[in-house]
Amino acid sequence: MRTNGRFRNWSLLIVALLVVFGLAACGGSGGIAGGGIGGTGKAVGAIASVDSGSINVNGVDFLTAGAAVTIDDSPGSESDLVQGIVVKIDGSFDDNGTTGTAVTISSNDVVEGPVTSAVNTTERSFEVMGQVVFYTATTVFEISGGGNLAPTDLDVGNVVEVNGLVDSAGQIKATRVERKALVFGGELLEVNGLVANLDTTAKTFTIGALDISYAATTTFDNGTVNDLADDVLVEVKGDDNPSDGLEADKIEFKAVDFGNADDLLQFEGVVTSIGSSTGYDFEVNGLPVQTHGSTQWRGGYTGLGDVSLDDRVEVDGTMADQGGALVLVAREVELEIEEDVKVEGFVESVDTTGQTLTILGITFAYDGATEFDDKSGGVDPFSASDIDATAPSTDWLQVRGYIDSEGVIHATEVDRDNDDADPSRIILQGPVSDVPASPPGDFTILGVTIAVDGVAGIQYRIEDVGTDANGFFNNLTNGRVVKARGEYDGAGTITPEELDLQN
Repeated sequence: MRTNGRFRNWSLLIVALLVVFGLAACGGSGGIAGGGIGGTGKAVGAIASVDSGSINVNGVDFLTAGAAVTIDDSPGSESDLVQGIVVKIDGSFDDNGTTGTAVTISSNDVVEGPVTSAVNTTERSFEVMGQVVFYTATTVFEISGGGNLAPTDLDVGNVVEVNGLVDSAGQIKATRVERKALVFGGELLEVNGLVANLDTTAKTFTIGALDISYAATTTFDNGTVNDLADDVLVEVKGDDNPSDGLEADKIEFKAVDFGNADDLLQFEGVVTSIGSSTGYDFEVNGLPVQTHGSTQWRGGYTGLGDVSLDDRVEVDGTMADQGGALVLVAREVELEIEEDVKVEGFVESVDTTGQTLTILGITFAYDGATEFDDKSGGVDPFSASDIDATAPSTDWLQVRGYIDSEGVIHATEVDRDNDDADPSRIILQGPVSDVPASPPGDFTILGVTIAVDGVAGIQYRIEDVGTDANGFFNNLTNGRVVKARGEYDGAGTITPEELDLQN
């Protein structure tokens, strides 16, 4: 059974699904939920890494040799499979749940065209042809043909291609931004979205803040001009300068294929409704999801009650035909969190009663959803109670986490790796505060002082691209994420040897 949404009034969040059959998200969980489950199916997500003959999507390494590749509706090749683009993979999963084989791989960008508003480093956003684009520390920025790019390198008028997902407000959450040209030179422009404000007399409509016009010469795919209506999802292509709107050369109506009953589906998306009228637990980009007593909850989720509207999630499970509706029955539901906080250093204290641990004077809360791994001692299962915090501790921890709306720092992953211990190369990553009024100068990360004033030889970077002190501090604002590497004095100060400003 297939769900065909050719001319239905899909909700706004279905846009991302129709563009690339899923959410763009970086990283991934650990493969198919529970492991030991193989079979045919689909995987949707951003490419986390590329290796010779394989790509990693949602924690699964898919062999790509012989796979048919389609990029933006045109034949492609393995060389087009780059980090950050969102792909839909049709193929098979091995029984181990961490490897598979791709038969077809397809990808579509969300928008391609000129930047129409400057980068806002505070909100981490900019606009492309009237579409609001948000980026994070994990968004891949590159120059077409190779080369790193910082968000602040983007100027109004630059032509970019954006991969990502569209949220409930019609805004794009970018996983990859590729600068194609410095100025518009007649490149093919594309935008995906729901038709709004259709005027059949004037032959105009809008997608986001972009005005679009069509004419008798406009071609239509998968439908005709009579099928245009508000809330219908389309892809519009043209090559005229869009400074005053986009003249459509081609308009394509989009359709949804969720797959077949009994297919495996590893699906990343945004929670679009909870306890919807369909009677299912929640929907992800319009796809009903049903959980059950054996569903595994990860990434900070402990149960269905934790799921909130607009959460970015990965759901692994099997498609099922329930009364004529195609439903994803979930084996695993994982909250995809932007882990802006990272610390590497010797543990200072562990409170197993209060479920907290402290490194560099920074307190992390942990719970049943926190993943613990012992990479040095081989303790399995490894837990907080196995950490030796007796002063002076020799347990070296690598902790990843995030800050909630109340300022609590939650640990999502705690690894013990004593073989990697190096007290002269402490790592602290997190949002900055107390930016100096007259840079360069000291600032703080999570209450730890980063002592810059008077320190020579610091290596400055912006997203791994080398810069100088002026370039670094000209882009540094309160709230921006910085990774500092250096020596900790044990009393709240790091003297850095390297500072890297994240997106």
